[in-house]
Amino acid sequence: MLKNICFKNFVVFRNEEDIEFRAQCPYIFIGENGSGKSAVFEGIRRCLKADMNTSVSKPCNPKEVSYFICRFKLDNDHEEIISGTVYIPLNKALHFCPKDTIEDIFQNDYGLSLLFGEDELDEDLSTSFSEEDFNGKEGGNKDELKLISTFKLDKTGPDASLELEDTIDTAAEKDIVTTPELGETKKIIPEFDETTEKAPGLADIDSEGHYYQFAIQYVINKRRRKLRVRKFCCDFLNLPKSTQDKGNIKVHEVRNLNTYALLELHNMLLSKSTHTEHTIQNILLQNLWYKKIEIARVDASMCEPSTTPCQSVLIDLSKHLVFTFPLRSIGPLQWSESERIKGDMKEANYEEALKRSEIITAFLENQERYDNSIEQDVFEEITHQSAEYEFALDGGGKLQVNHNSMKLLKTPEGILEAKYVSILLSGKCFKTIILEEPDRGMHPQFVQRMILAIRRQAEANEKVVILTTHNTAFLTPWTLSSCYRFSRAEENKCRVNSVGKLVKHNLKTLRIMTNDKLSDIFFARRVLFCEGDSEILFLNEMKNVLLSTMRSTRELNPIYTTNAFLSDNKDTLQTVLSDLTIAKMNGVHNVSLCRSMCRSLCLPAKFLLDKDFKNLNKDDTNCFIWSNGAIEEMVLSMRDSCNDEKLTQIVTDLKLKPIENGKKRKGKDKLFMKENVTQKQITQCVEALFRNCDPSNDLGKIVVFLVQFACS
Repeated sequence: MLKNICFKNFVVFRNEEDIEFRAQCPYIFIGENGSGKSAVFEGIRRCLKADMNTSVSKPCNPKEVSYFICRFKLDNDHEEIISGTVYIPLNKALHFCPKDTIEDIFQNDYGLSLLFGEDELDEDLSTSFSEEDFNGKEGGNKDELKLISTFKLDKTGPDASLELEDTIDTAAEKDIVTTPELGETKKIIPEFDETTEKAPGLADIDSEGHYYQFAIQYVINKRRRKLRVRKFCCDFLNLPKSTQDKGNIKVHEVRNLNTYALLELHNMLLSKSTHTEHTIQNILLQNLWYKKIEIARVDASMCEPSTTPCQSVLIDLSKHLVFTFPLRSIGPLQWSESERIKGDMKEANYEEALKRSEIITAFLENQERYDNSIEQDVFEEITHQSAEYEFALDGGGKLQVNHNSMKLLKTPEGILEAKYVSILLSGKCFKTIILEEPDRGMHPQFVQRMILAIRRQAEANEKVVILTTHNTAFLTPWTLSSCYRFSRAEENKCRVNSVGKLVKHNLKTLRIMTNDKLSDIFFARRVLFCEGDSEILFLNEMKNVLLSTMRSTRELNPIYTTNAFLSDNKDTLQTVLSDLTIAKMNGVHNVSLCRSMCRSLCLPAKFLLDKDFKNLNKDDTNCFIWSNGAIEEMVLSMRDSCNDEKLTQIVTDLKLKPIENGKKRKGKDKLFMKENVTQKQITQCVEALFRNCDPSNDLGKIVVFLVQFACS
């Protein structure tokens, strides 16, 4: 199972990001298009066997080291694999200064929680390490171990120290170097030319840097408190030079690897320790130092990924993961002008539908790889229509629905997606399932039932399920703990935030505040918070009115033709309003909570508040405060000052009246809250107010406030 990932300078992510998979499935990735969700799935694929990829992922900054690392826990519960992909620019390799001795690896104090993580320690662990020989007595054949590292605990508590012991099996190392099948070992990374900062021998492969794949196998003995490195292997990725290479990446085994701080790397991924002299980047540079490593140059006929030790590990690992992802631009969407909808194209369309249904066909052809009872139960649980959509192969091996080939063409997209999910959940060897937008064409009730089905199967069969979505139906108070929000920051660079960590201590308050519509906030690009129902009605109507350029097919919106102030700000206003989510926070006492949450999410937020907020002596940054007290007083003030008969009549019809100084409006005394107020009256009132807005009144100041929001 995938336990966590860590990446830096990867595609659209400049800073280091990490995501843990420890909470309740499914893990949900949300965020606008282009915020990096698919890039993370791409990164996970890059950590698997090379023939799963036809390209490499470019770094965000080609002058800096880029990496994507995954930590997997195997079924036997005492083995883990860390796999990753690394890009090292030539300028970084040239100027890197490596550590000289193995004694430099650990200089800090650690506790057991650093080694194993507090939540992964057994309660019956003894208080000291075993002093038995560490040369592989419990880890299998000694000859298999390229490096065995074990810790000995001198004492417990905050001052506990870990002592590193290493042994390298020279015989095994010798076997690696002289394996004849892999061809000669040749140093194809020569000394750098310091005047040009290029490695001449590889200039024809990549002009800026080199790509590597690596895998580290760990053995964990919790009872004896041992963590050992069984194998560390790495490949150099030789990228295709032209389209004639058919997109194949050739792999070359990297030999003579350093074994620097591999246990430290595990600990850093496991516990996110910050009190260490090391960084992941430095560990990778140390172990892949160009002056030390050697790369096997092999014949083209010997370049299959399975020929290297690293690819052997990754191929086995890849068997336990499965992905779904859309192939852009070849989906099911058609249009009425297409030649393909004509009757004589039905057979061709059916053949195309068969290709798109490859998952179902593969399931029916290889049912021994799946648990059929689980698949049937999940499909029925999601759709409640399994009897209406029975999939089978005909005598020629082609897919039919209810014994009818052509019914496949009319099977709803949501039904097909539900079938795909049920099949993947039933896979006997799939321990990590990654689904890109599995809700296409699904009714919201399908989505809710799918979440429950995923959760049950993940718990019962120890699976990790990760998915992306743009569907707010996935976000409920019960899925927030497993949700990650992706966002675009400055210069279109992206970042990731754990929603679960942000709402952990305030979930009840947030649920009450938003009437369980938290998804409105977490899917937003910008948020304008207001206090209550009157403001929500006014602001949403304002948004609708100001986004309407045309009143009808022949008449421009008079708001912009009669008000020069609005006309001057029209483009900016419409830009900010099209991205704006308006949310109610049920009173000024929630301003601090909303501000803190949005700041953590890197979500731009502003606040529209009554005048009594000033009495609280709170931070009024990014706040607009009604100068006359509240929104109702703003409306009455504009009625009295604008000399607009239509506005006067509308306010009279709404039965909005002044109140005594010092008193607060309640219930039906608020704007639009009387029972007989219609939607037409709300629209007419907002239009009349904006016809008369200018920079001197509160409504004009709100326009300026929103324009500034667009520029911030």
